[in-house]
Amino acid sequence: MQEANEKEMTFWDHLDELRKVFFRIAIAVILLACIAFLNKELLFDIVLAPQRSDFILYRFFNRLAADFSIPSLQVEDFHVELINIQLTSQFMIHMSTAFYAGLLLASPYIIYLLFGFISPALHEAERKTCLKIMIPGFFLFITGILLNYFVIFPLSFRFLATYQVSELVVNKISISSYISSFTMLSLLLGAAFEIPIIAYFLSKLGLITAPMLIIGAHKFLEKYTLSKWQQYWKDQVANWYGMFLHESQYLEPVMRDIEAMLESSQRNVNGTAILELHPLCFSTVGVESDDDLVKNKFGEYGEMQKGWTAEDAKGFIKVTSTALRAYYSNHKDEEI
Repeated sequence: MQEANEKEMTFWDHLDELRKVFFRIAIAVILLACIAFLNKELLFDIVLAPQRSDFILYRFFNRLAADFSIPSLQVEDFHVELINIQLTSQFMIHMSTAFYAGLLLASPYIIYLLFGFISPALHEAERKTCLKIMIPGFFLFITGILLNYFVIFPLSFRFLATYQVSELVVNKISISSYISSFTMLSLLLGAAFEIPIIAYFLSKLGLITAPMLIIGAHKFLEKYTLSKWQQYWKDQVANWYGMFLHESQYLEPVMRDIEAMLESSQRNVNGTAILELHPLCFSTVGVESDDDLVKNKFGEYGEMQKGWTAEDAKGFIKVTSTALRAYYSNHKDEEI
């Protein structure tokens, strides 16, 4: 019998290890934040660059406008004055921005330490799954921040900072408003880019699965492309098919007949089903199909429909109610 090489850790041992991890994280973040704090000019040259008219995005647009003769892409020079209206704002903004920079720069090391703490408790397959989530998740988050820095925030800032309801109102943007908007948009874009990772994680938990979406979309298409009785008999036969399969009767000859019927029922089921995803569920929105049986050209509801008259409707009701009128005329004692 093989003995364990490692001593089993107690709850307090785990807490002690976690404390060490947090201590290393704090040291790394503080060290990098101090470096960013001491390089004030470089730090704020980077952070404040999107508010200048010579930012790389605007130079790119101007280059495209010149090369392809598209005047609408030309970005006119603009100037937005950033002001400070509180005594301690600039110093506090300097500290907070340096801290965020240190946190961002230390994030790979933070992820490495946290993964190193939890990995001993995971099986090999679980470790691989965590790596599949953590590594792409980190790069997606950074991609969202870069997209915000180079595209979203510069365009948003230029539009909002130069927008005026009247020439009498002059825009002067506070530095705290600039930094808070920049930080908020960076976090929002970074979080938005994590949606594929969240969807992958939920699918692994079985909360959102591709088969569920495919089956739901297919059922929705059938509702719009099959006739009433095609849907009814397909569902009836499908239940029998499932029962035979469950009872290991796959070689029963009638299974081939059922398969032929089911295959034939799908000949006109085609098109695109539009689904709307929600947390832990989804809803159907609509269908686009050449074989859609509920298109407007086949008929409309209400007074706008021109397919039949009121007299036609009365005649249809009389014909379809013949059996009921015969029944109740013979059983007048029964209440309706």
